[in-house]
Amino acid sequence: MWHRLGFGATPLVALTGLWVSWVLIQTHVQVKVTGDAGGVCGQSETVNCVTAAQSGWSTLAGIPIAVLGFAFYIAVVVGWIIHVLRRTRMAEPAQGSAHELPRTQPGGRPGAGKGPGKTGGRGGGSPRAQDQTLVLPQGTPTVLLGADQAAPGGTVLVDLQAPDGIAGGDHDAAALASRAEAVAAEAPGLISSLYLMSVLYSLLLGSVSAFSLGAFCPYCMALYAINLLGFGAACLWSGAGPMRVVAAQLRALPRVLRSRVTLGMLIVFVGATGALSWSASQQVEERVTALQASARTVAPVVPAEGLRTESAASKGPADAELVLVEFSNFECPFCARFAESVDAVYPEFEGRLRVEFRHFVRPDRPNADRAARAALCAQEQERFWPMHEALFAMSPGFDPPALEQAAARLGMDLDDFRRCMSSASVARRIEADREAGVLMGVTGTPTFFINGRRYVGARDPGDLRRLLLE
Repeated sequence: MWHRLGFGATPLVALTGLWVSWVLIQTHVQVKVTGDAGGVCGQSETVNCVTAAQSGWSTLAGIPIAVLGFAFYIAVVVGWIIHVLRRTRMAEPAQGSAHELPRTQPGGRPGAGKGPGKTGGRGGGSPRAQDQTLVLPQGTPTVLLGADQAAPGGTVLVDLQAPDGIAGGDHDAAALASRAEAVAAEAPGLISSLYLMSVLYSLLLGSVSAFSLGAFCPYCMALYAINLLGFGAACLWSGAGPMRVVAAQLRALPRVLRSRVTLGMLIVFVGATGALSWSASQQVEERVTALQASARTVAPVVPAEGLRTESAASKGPADAELVLVEFSNFECPFCARFAESVDAVYPEFEGRLRVEFRHFVRPDRPNADRAARAALCAQEQERFWPMHEALFAMSPGFDPPALEQAAARLGMDLDDFRRCMSSASVARRIEADREAGVLMGVTGTPTFFINGRRYVGARDPGDLRRLLLE
């Protein structure tokens, strides 16, 4: 019963993992484009997908973990299907194929036993070979041939996976049983071992979320649970304990690496990983391009009175002919990219360009709020632009000790910095910037204005230079 339960549960758990992984891929894309996820991903500082998605732990070798998860689950489903197809083919009645097999004597290979006195010869043969009963594990794929299809004096069990297709007689019994048992255990053993690795990696990521990031992605946590369930289901399917399954796979590693199940799962995993990585990157680029095109189409001119404020951090002459006002968020990766573009073109327009920085932080984003507070407190000590660079470099790790370390590196007075971080006036300035942005039509970051004309999304240096020269 437990074997059948594990056999049926394994693909169901993997299909559930496919669905959750797909949702997580879309969340990853949304965070990359907008810097926000919303829904269940933004419930609080602790339950927050953005913190996880913007950390270095969200990818492995540059590939999003969600993509690797999706490819893994689809490979598990394919491995299960290959196993079912092999078992079905091996368990089919032999009527369509048995007559094509060579006639086999009970004690040997095709053609053996001919001549007088040979084992299995007509009228001869050992009683042990003739009366042998071969007991194989339950579910072993075999075909039973009757006396009209086999040599006289005994029954031959045919293992369709054996090298020559036939095994019979008592000296072949152990080999046949071992081979059949290995074939039956191949897929569940491999899948159990892979799930064990995924469980160990889930433990690593969970520990990072708890002790380093301080935030948990609910979809990631669901995948960790799915990995544990998948491991349990595959172990039930294999009919052995976890350690026995893994040990057996290690002993049979050369055969496992050459098996059809391994080959099929590997091909699917590599193919799905490549296709999904390309698809995710295309989605990001297309959505960013669409935002930029939309912004160019409907770029209204905003009155300078509501857009500019003397309290904003700035650089460049107050009477510059070009004024760039940016609404930004230190958690936003596209804001970091845009900041690099501004730094790249600023020397070319020095004396003609003024840059003003304003904060656009949602009230439910405490991590981004701490970063904005640190920037404003650095501004009070005339360290805004160095802190601006440091915050984008350390994003999204804005826990208080890290912010204090950044302030110390910049030579700031830490007592003043700590008092400022808890100041109500700083909180009011952040809220005032956000309200001003909403009035100016800002809905996401980065949004910037050049002489009052609004643009949405990051720009590379060449594109930003073109906009400044228009």
